Amino acid sequence: MTTPTTADTNGSGVGSTESIALFQDSDFVIVHVGSSNERESWNVHMKLLAHASPFFASAFNGYFSEAVTKSIELPEDNPDAFRLFVQWLYSGKSVTRETYEKQENGKYKRKDIVAFACSVWHLGDKLLCPIFKDFAIIRLIAHFSMRYIMEKDAEQIYEISPPESSIRKLAVDQVLWDIKSVSEHRMKAMTWNASDWAASFDQVDDYAKDILERLIARGAVIDNPFINGSRYLEVLDWETHKMKDPETPPPSPKNAEMQA
Repeated sequence: MTTPTTADTNGSGVGSTESIALFQDSDFVIVHVGSSNERESWNVHMKLLAHASPFFASAFNGYFSEAVTKSIELPEDNPDAFRLFVQWLYSGKSVTRETYEKQENGKYKRKDIVAFACSVWHLGDKLLCPIFKDFAIIRLIAHFSMRYIMEKDAEQIYEISPPESSIRKLAVDQVLWDIKSVSEHRMKAMTWNASDWAASFDQVDDYAKDILERLIARGAVIDNPFINGSRYLEVLDWETHKMKDPETPPPSPKNAEMQA
């Protein structure tokens, strides 16, 4: 059982100075996340959870059983993503690339950044916490600015998100930008082929339709998601929070082969 402690409160999130009162006179509740061997539990201040998430506010302040037991089960969610949520909850600091990598370097290696960011976005969507969803979007934009989006990335994004969501719009815009921006020899190095993407379109409802609607809506105007990241965010300011990945060079033909 993990009981988090407060950290610096210089950030702008829930853990900022004006929110300290939320946990000073608050009861603890237990949040169980994951299932089987992946299950982890946290003791968290109830008022802090309710302040950050309408989902938790409804569960613990309403007429549900959780309000009586002071515990809740989230069996379908990712414990690593919830750990990131708790870290943000108590520190109030933005989720930076370094914060992400502390989790990614555990179960989620760098090659699985998209999978982890998807689990973070999905948790934020479930908890009705748009700021946490924005952190995931920012991480994905930074990742795709240095690496090409692949069909499996789009499949993961569409699997965890509803129609018209910002994360789906990013997946559509990113693949169009990658196709537009790469040269012929780099396209070959990416090992993209029509068969792979056609199979992905067959497996993922609405992806091909969304791409066509995007092209029809904006015509030939296809721009870089990293330059215009604000269109995918609900709360945060893109210029303030965008993260770059200085440790990874822009993809060359050789790098693209290794990434595939």
